[in-house]
Amino acid sequence: NDQGQTTVPGNNGLKNLGLQEGVFDVPFSSEITSYTSYIAPSVSQVHVETGLEDEEYAALYVNDQLQVSGNPAVVGISADTTTINVRVEPYLKPSRKYTITVLRDLTLPAVTISSTASGTVNAPFPVKIDFSKAVTGFTAAGITVDNGTVTDFVAEDAKTYTATIVPLTSGQAVTVQVAANVATDTVVGNPNEASSVLSYLYDTTKPVVTFGGFTDHQVFIAPPASVHITVSEAVYGIANGDEVDVSDAAALLSMEKDGVPFSDYTAAYDQSLLTFTLTFNDTLGDGAYHVKVVGDEVQNANHNSLDTASAGFTVAVPVVTGITAQPASLSHAGGDVTLAIAGMHLTGQKLDVYVDGIYAVTAAASNDSSAEAVVILPRNHAANAKSHSLKVYLNGTEVAGPSATVTVMPAEESNTGGNAPAPVPVPVPAPAPVPVPVPAKPYIDVNGTRMNPEIIDLTKPSYTLEATPKEGAVHVSIPATVLSGFADKNASFVLEIKTSYGSYLLPVQLGVLIPGLQDVLTTNTLKIDEISLRISLTDRSDDKNIQATFTGDLPNGKVMSAIVDFGMEIVNTKTGQSIGTAEVLNKALTRMIPLPKHLTALPKQWGAFRYDEKVQKFEFVAARSVQIEGVWYAMIQSNINSVYVVAENPLSFTDVKKDWSQPYVELAAAKGLVNGVGGGKYAPERSVTRAEFTAMLVRALGRSSVTAAESSPYQDILPGEWYSSVVAQAKRLGLLGFAGSDSFLPDQPLTREEIASMLMAAIVLEELPTTREDISPSGYKDLDNVDATNLESIRLIQKLNIMQGTGNNTFSPKSETTREQAAIVLIRIMRALGTIDS
Repeated sequence: NDQGQTTVPGNNGLKNLGLQEGVFDVPFSSEITSYTSYIAPSVSQVHVETGLEDEEYAALYVNDQLQVSGNPAVVGISADTTTINVRVEPYLKPSRKYTITVLRDLTLPAVTISSTASGTVNAPFPVKIDFSKAVTGFTAAGITVDNGTVTDFVAEDAKTYTATIVPLTSGQAVTVQVAANVATDTVVGNPNEASSVLSYLYDTTKPVVTFGGFTDHQVFIAPPASVHITVSEAVYGIANGDEVDVSDAAALLSMEKDGVPFSDYTAAYDQSLLTFTLTFNDTLGDGAYHVKVVGDEVQNANHNSLDTASAGFTVAVPVVTGITAQPASLSHAGGDVTLAIAGMHLTGQKLDVYVDGIYAVTAAASNDSSAEAVVILPRNHAANAKSHSLKVYLNGTEVAGPSATVTVMPAEESNTGGNAPAPVPVPVPAPAPVPVPVPAKPYIDVNGTRMNPEIIDLTKPSYTLEATPKEGAVHVSIPATVLSGFADKNASFVLEIKTSYGSYLLPVQLGVLIPGLQDVLTTNTLKIDEISLRISLTDRSDDKNIQATFTGDLPNGKVMSAIVDFGMEIVNTKTGQSIGTAEVLNKALTRMIPLPKHLTALPKQWGAFRYDEKVQKFEFVAARSVQIEGVWYAMIQSNINSVYVVAENPLSFTDVKKDWSQPYVELAAAKGLVNGVGGGKYAPERSVTRAEFTAMLVRALGRSSVTAAESSPYQDILPGEWYSSVVAQAKRLGLLGFAGSDSFLPDQPLTREEIASMLMAAIVLEELPTTREDISPSGYKDLDNVDATNLESIRLIQKLNIMQGTGNNTFSPKSETTREQAAIVLIRIMRALGTIDS
């Protein structure tokens, strides 16, 4: 121009640059010369779209090929990484080069699913889904949920999504997963991978309380000294989150008497048993009592709250306050006397009238305050008046104080004076009939003291025959006719024979539980009503042979109770001679052995053991603990009359990991169910054989045979082998359904499928109540080749939490069972059966 300035025409910039098959990592700018773009794995060529800012004075090259500005350039793609060069060549200015790096995107979007919930849930819970790349097409339908539904689905952005999972069935797991191929990334359209599985147990089971020391609406004629409230599981304060202890008793528990608050008790709490005990400071008076538990104050670990609960009992102590006889005197002929009994709470009580110490009649209570009986007094043949003492026995105990006396006058004396008129002839009466002997009423012999069985109230569930030992033993003889009479009136009635060192709970249908009883009767030419059953409880704590065997069998053991011999004999009632023993019964009966009164809690590794005198060996027997009026008892369930003892037997092994399985192994060893391998070791990972676990399970069920040897049920079970008798017993009990008909293969490792079959058979044998609803789909993915019967077994034992999977939704049915697993399932099945403490 006129000022001497020169303009050079042309421009080395681009007005646009892009790929039809992908996007750049940064937005295009003519000043930015390097770009990266991702394409799908299937793309074989791309179209480069570009245009010059100055099409008149510049040329455009793509990969050194002249290109018309504005027309797409086609570039072939064969490698995972391809570089495309775009060059602008102005005619009169320097060139500019743009670089596009094209990468094949082989990475699928990864998915992570998470939640703020943990462990166990009891309500809908949130989930967060994070994709590693921005995706499109993802909806709630892409979330797979077992035992639940999806609600409140929200896309926070292209990579983050949230939703709420609403569980359905309590007691089952809720699993959440994002399925594969339900979304594609926004860059190249790659489908997503599947996420991991998020799993929580959905449990809305609320903690509950059970009341002990009384039953709801129970009427006590002897006031209880305490009551118990036991929580089904550990609970925590809703307000503070602290586990409940005795300091919470005032806030949680209350009592009323006749509708008025009652607090004359002292509360205690046993945390190991989750039990509150309310011990009354004084003997309870008559009245209606209610024990109440406040609801919504505490909750379990799953945040399920405890509901309000209550139960009540009545104290109505029967009392006889007066006895009146009318008339108070009779002529020498004797006759009827009406006895009026006054008192309180007499309805339903046993009021026996004794004349001169002999039972005469039972009075009938017309209401709570009065009862009446008619007594027939005999003719007085003596020359002097005869006074008869009438006393009342209330529920088998003589009433102290009130009594009545009735006098029968003497016969009139004849007049023998010399001037007496001649006697008027009196017709001679017909001879009196010869009295027919009345059979003696049967009685119960309680350690030498006769007891009238009619005083026992059969409307109650049980009656206790308490006896003081004589020379370390108690013997109670009960006629079979008495038992059958009780059974006719109350088939579920139980007699408890109780002494200071043990109790025996006997059903009144005891006769049917004695195998071979009819053979004994036939051999001795007796009928059932001609025998009695003599029950013996003998303290054998001082028996040196038993003490030595205990020390040898349980070297770590510590005796915690008396050593009690429970025996049962069949006796000829007429002669009093024993005609047989009942060593093995058809059903397990309950025996109770008290533990020291100072004991506040049981040690973890305790157990009950039976002494087999035939082989002089102690073996495990199922037992649970129960606390009654502040004293701990071992409740032993066994079908064998034998010697029993309770002992602490602490055991540990150096090769058992200190994890969740350790208490199971040590408890099983302490109870004598499993044994170590020597040197303080257990070999937890070693496989357990068919014969070994058969012996363990039969022992755990308390079904060890005490009968004579029998022929082997399998060809490969030879007489004399250590397991021959126990395998025969297991076969007879129906525990070996998985085995073949001819061979048992005793030394073959037991598979997890086979152990499930045995555990299922044990559940059926012990008649544990189950329903078809208990057998739910297991969710394991490796059960396709499992026999249908075993599949049902696996599902049930999983439901009962006796066995679980091995991880990753697998059960491993063909894998060998380890000794560690064997110990765990033995403890779990006994807890499921209720034969040992939970």
